[in-house]
Amino acid sequence: MPVSVITPTYNRVATVTRAVDSVLAQTYSYYEIIVVDDGSTDNTSDVLNERYRGRVRVVRQSNRGPAAARNTGIAAARYDLVAFLDSDDYWLPRKLEVQVPLMADEAVVLSFTNWWYGKDSSGQDYFSKIGLSFEREPFVIDCPLGIMARRQGTGVNSSVALCRKSAVWRAGGFDERMKIYEDTRMWLRLSLDGKFAVTSEPLAVWFTTEPEHRLTRSGSFAYQFEASKRSFEVFVEAYARAGDFPADVQRAIRSRVADSLASQSKCYALSRNYRMARTRALESFAFFPQKRNLLIALAGFLFPQAFLMLARRARDRKES
Repeated sequence: MPVSVITPTYNRVATVTRAVDSVLAQTYSYYEIIVVDDGSTDNTSDVLNERYRGRVRVVRQSNRGPAAARNTGIAAARYDLVAFLDSDDYWLPRKLEVQVPLMADEAVVLSFTNWWYGKDSSGQDYFSKIGLSFEREPFVIDCPLGIMARRQGTGVNSSVALCRKSAVWRAGGFDERMKIYEDTRMWLRLSLDGKFAVTSEPLAVWFTTEPEHRLTRSGSFAYQFEASKRSFEVFVEAYARAGDFPADVQRAIRSRVADSLASQSKCYALSRNYRMARTRALESFAFFPQKRNLLIALAGFLFPQAFLMLARRARDRKES
């Protein structure tokens, strides 16, 4: 089964060649490589064309964000299996050899692998980090929405996902309005469409860069506020569509919706918008009644300054 490998990039000339080289080093040889240069202002396209001379298709477009870049790559893909690799990550040589057979069952719309979290394959694998394990190896997940609802982490990221192009288009493609959580929305939508397959073998490296070199500032207040809003958007959509799923899965999704509302509440408190902070805290408790959400709501109503202190502590934990 041939694979179209799609790498979106923006001003990543220092790392994109490492990503592409890791694809060219695969033990599985039935693939094409498409790099979507999303309006880079450095010499990314020139370097790629000079270095690879036809082995890589480079598609240029104006800067529109990662979702649009992935959609452009999917539209250009020749094959129904599409794999994604962010330009600052890289694969280990057996990644496609191990992963492609997981797609043999046509009911499987997405497969993913374990990955190393760090600068190389000497650190901790991500599944161990988040406590994710499966009954056998490899494993077909009949109800992947349950995995997508895990608070500790799902194990799915864009550099280990291998999908059916037809399923991605059925899901509407990546949401180009979103600069963050666009990948989570796609995996959630696919989890409502079919099965996932997984191997616990770490076959990619999610390359952790220094904060000053990251394209997004995940620890910043602005990022956390936007993330809380986008998380609510994607999980409330999943909950609305999960009516035929088992009760425990619906409950887990509902909990994630409540978590996103609670996060918004804390962000509003940090902005000293106590009215909205209280509103979101009450909505969180109403959507998923539990002691933690009740305490947040009561703190917002009775002790606004304590509410602010709790929000600051939550922020500081995330930044550390």
